[in-house]
This record gives sequence, structure tokens and C-alpha cells, in this order.
Amino acid sequence: MANDEIELTVTNPSHGHSLQHNVAKYSPECLICKESGKPEFYKCHLCDFNLCPACARKPLIVEPKRSHEHPLTLMPKSSFIFTCIACGVGDLRSPLCLCIPCCFTIHRECVDLPRVICINLHDEHRISFVLPLGVGAWKCGVCRKKVDGEYGAFSCSTCPNYAVHSRCAIKWEVWDQIELEGVPEEDPQEIAPFTVLGDDVIKHFSHEHNLKHIIQDAAEAAHYESKQCNACILPVYSDPCYICTNNECDFILHKVCANLPKMKRHPADPERFSLFTEDVGGISCSCCKQIGSGFAYIALGCVIDIRCALIRNGLIHKSHPHSPLFFLFRAGRSAICSNCNQNNFYMMSCDECDNFCLCFRCATLPSVVKNKYDQHPLYLSYGENTNGEYWCEICEERTDPNKWFYTCDECSSTLHITCVLGRKPYFRKGFIHKSEDSEIQILPNDYMTRPHCRRCSSRCEGPLVMKTLTLKDWFRCFNCTV
Repeated sequence: MANDEIELTVTNPSHGHSLQHNVAKYSPECLICKESGKPEFYKCHLCDFNLCPACARKPLIVEPKRSHEHPLTLMPKSSFIFTCIACGVGDLRSPLCLCIPCCFTIHRECVDLPRVICINLHDEHRISFVLPLGVGAWKCGVCRKKVDGEYGAFSCSTCPNYAVHSRCAIKWEVWDQIELEGVPEEDPQEIAPFTVLGDDVIKHFSHEHNLKHIIQDAAEAAHYESKQCNACILPVYSDPCYICTNNECDFILHKVCANLPKMKRHPADPERFSLFTEDVGGISCSCCKQIGSGFAYIALGCVIDIRCALIRNGLIHKSHPHSPLFFLFRAGRSAICSNCNQNNFYMMSCDECDNFCLCFRCATLPSVVKNKYDQHPLYLSYGENTNGEYWCEICEERTDPNKWFYTCDECSSTLHITCVLGRKPYFRKGFIHKSEDSEIQILPNDYMTRPHCRRCSSRCEGPLVMKTLTLKDWFRCFNCTV
């Protein structure tokens, strides 16, 4: 349209206010057709909505593409608030549309709700929009609040009790913005981590040799208790595991780690994560903020170690009487962990306790460990309500009985968590980190005499120590590591 033909003011046939012509490099989204990016648009300043030039001259009618058989009359601004049939919310965050034959109202933004999606809080299955949801004691899988079955919501056809509010399901931190209606379901074999070769023998995609499943007896448990799982880096102890059939290879995986899929979803990011099995070391987990080695799930700008990836919604944790615990979404705001008092964006919370949060760092602490300072298993204690004085058997300093600590049931000893695990507990022993000018190996700190750190000149503390292979007897402690 030439400049001299442009109408600066347009009167819409079904709207009482004049629409003013505007020019911008990228126009806002049209309220009717949802198109954007054109250089020209019309705006009603009183009702605060925008229309493209084509829609500005037409009646304010929305034609649902698939959600409804009747055209909807748009009411850009109303003094009345009606409950939206699709989301169950009565507000004016989005203009309302009215279906006259069916006598219902729906938000303009709810007209185009996706039909089938995947969200990161329900990794196993897709969820579909249902209107109405139906009778039931529904609780939203995202915000954990009640879902009214008289209105629309998302539900899972496989999990009969799972539902999500319409607005919660399409939040940017939950949904990857991919509509899956008409897209075939994924073949589970495409993300399966291994193929079964025979009785208790598998070929895992992360390893060149075959792996054999073993359930350890007492003698085998003593042999494997010092071994670390290549995926989660935690000791194997007596857990069911897969070992390499090559006698010269010490590759080993917990059974639960071996079953982790090649791709999965996680609440840390709406994008789908891929399993990365190269043990490069120095992986910083976005959830627990721990640095270590082992396998990890990686998405754009987000890394999740295996320990955090194994935590599922509905976590049963012995530290809290009202388990299960659920992922807490706070729209970009951090919360404080009830145990360590540290701020974090990723937390588990309790439906019954408004002030209880548990960070991933605390949630993934091993419940049972073994340590060279005690011949018995050490169990994680979640604090005791006492005024007595406890002392750590390793550093010989006070242990706060109201905080978490490790204890030996046989010896009645108490030990600080950091003294038992060290400051960087999730590195694989023997792992070699290579850079352009150095090679550093992670070794157990089991020397007859603890080595001196070349950075702080103190004796290296903790169960692990770093040794620089390019320089003879050059050690560094983890206290000096960022």
C-alpha cells in the first residue's frame, strides 16, 4: 500500500473504538490471526490490543482451527470476568472469546493450546489436553495444587491419576514448545542404553566390551566395595551391577545406572537431555553444583550428573517425615535448603510444609558409606534434637548434633560429612584430566604420609588428592581447587 493510501484511523465493524495506524520494524502479534513481524499494524489504545491490517477491517471473529466447531466472538475488553472453560481461571490476563451457540467463554490464548506435548516433570509419557478433565481428586503435577475437573487440563492416558493445569503445562520452564499432535510415538528401542546378548550379558552403548550382570555374595562384595561405578562414581558395595567380561578392564556400572536411557527429560531444563558417557572430568552439575567425573545428561547450557538424574518426582527421603518430595518451581527465584542453608534454583519441596526445601546436593548424599577411619559402615544421620556435644572422629572438632552427619552404629562415633566424603567426592579414582600443558590424576589419599600440597604447603586432607603427572611428586589438595 502506498503511503498516501494508508488509513491512519480504522473503525472496526464489531468494535466501538478507533484503531490507530502504527509502524514498527517488527510488529506485535495480531490478536486475531496471531501473525507478527509485519511493518504495519493497528492498535486500540483504550483496550490495549493489536491487529494486522487485514484483520483490522474484519469483524473480531476467531476461527478455531481444531479446538471448536463454531466461530468465537472476541471481546477485547470487558467489565465482566468469566471463567475460561479451557484453563479454569477467571481473569483478564488474555482477552475472552465467546461461543454464542455453546454459551461458554475461553481466553484468546487458550484457543490455541497445544493438543499433545511432553513436559519435563513427566518424562515417561506424553500428556494430552482434555476438555473437561472429568471427576476426580486431581492434583497438578507442576504446582501441586488442586485441579478442577469441570474445566480443561492435560492428562496422561497411561497414568490415570496424573493431571496438569493448562497454564502450568505450557510454562516455558516446563514445556519445550513442541506440539506433538500427529507425530508418531518414539520407539523405546531408540533410546535403550543396551541390547541383551544372552543370560545376564548385555552390550552397553558406552563401552566397547560386553557386560555381565552379577549379584554379589559376601566374598564378591568385599572384592567390589572399593570399585566405583563409571556412571555415578559412587562405590558399588553390594549393589547389583554389571561388570566387564574382559578381565583386563575394570569398567563397572550399577544396574540402575546401566538402565538409564540415552535421552530423558529433567526439571532442570525444558529441553530433552542426551546421555554423555565420555569421562572427561570437571563436569559441573547445574542442579547440585558439584564438580566431578562420570556420565552426565547434557542439554543446551545445562548439565546434570547421574546422581541428580536419578532423583525422581515423589522422592522418598528419610530426612523429612512428610515424604514424598516434589520438584519446586519458583519462576527463576532461588530457595534456601532446610539442611545446608544454601540458595539454589533447583529444590525438592513438601506439599504439607510450606517452609521445607531440600537441595539436590543434600538429597544426593550417600546414605551409607565406608571410610578408612572406621571398619564399619557409616550411616547418614539427619540431626538429633539434643543439647549434648558431639566430636568428629577425623578432625577432632565439634559436630553440631542438629545438623546432618555420619555416624557408626557400632562405635557410636560421629563424623562431619565433609571429613568423610571430602570437598570433591565425585571424582573417579585413577581418572586423568588432560589439558594443553598438564596432566592431573585423581588418586586416593592413602599414602603412609599425607603428601604436601604445592599450592598451600599443608598436608593434603580428604580421601582424594591430585597428582600432576608432568611434574614429579607435585601434589595438590582439593581445598585449593576452585
